Amino acid sequence: MMQQFKNANQRHAGIAFFESLLEKHGGQLSPEQTGLYLSALGVLSASYANQVPLLSRIAWVNKTIEILEHARDLTKNENFLVRWMIGVVYAQLPERFNKADAALTDLTWCVDNIAKAPHDGWLREPYYHLAVLYDQAKDQQQAHGYLKLSGYDDFNKPIILTTPFAVNATKGFTFH
Repeated sequence: MMQQFKNANQRHAGIAFFESLLEKHGGQLSPEQTGLYLSALGVLSASYANQVPLLSRIAWVNKTIEILEHARDLTKNENFLVRWMIGVVYAQLPERFNKADAALTDLTWCVDNIAKAPHDGWLREPYYHLAVLYDQAKDQQQAHGYLKLSGYDDFNKPIILTTPFAVNATKGFTFH
């Protein structure tokens, strides 16, 4: 559902939906369910941050980080999807938020715990974002190794994919 709001460029509506859902049904949800919904809310909030007025943006991102950390706590830091979402969001945050190390930890955890994922295709984004983080750290060997594992041809990709299939010029159509 979160991805549908993102794909339709209806992030604000998605934020309202998940906030309403958590407000209305929060007491009936397990901590695991609440953590998943909070992480979806956090991803939508992070992806909406560029639409927030500049003077309010830092507070918006800090609130998003709080939401994601609450999701982490509720799932006892053991839910693949929550760690995946946190790692992907943190990897994209500006340096001022000091989340690169946390992103590295979460994304590496995802690689090490792929058995907890819905399918192996969920590694594409952790591999890609690990490549970006290592590229920023000037570790080209690690960066290019992870980029190759991601299936992306370079560091300029337009979207995040959570599908079990991919298409690129080198490998053609691949799926898990």
